[in-house]
Amino acid sequence: MQGTTGSARCFHTFTMSAESKGPEKIPAYTDHDGFLMPKGFPPEGFQSGLSYEAQDNDLFIVTYPKCGTTWTQHIMFFDPE
Repeated sequence: MQGTTGSARCFHTFTMSAESKGPEKIPAYTDHDGFLMPKGFPPEGFQSGLSYEAQDNDLFIVTYPKCGTTWTQHIMFFDPE
């Protein structure tokens, strides 16, 4: 059995299986201009990301989780060249 509860902007979906003792909760989402975002994430932050324009001197530090993000930030802070 499947069902959805909520208004036009906020969705909470649940499923029930024969083996389960109750509904299995799936995280609630908010619809923001056609994008589903986890409830609690501020739409202003999402909108800010969409309108971001990178500058020539911007630096992006991208690492896999738990693979030295903080260490890489410290290296760049002390020796950005």
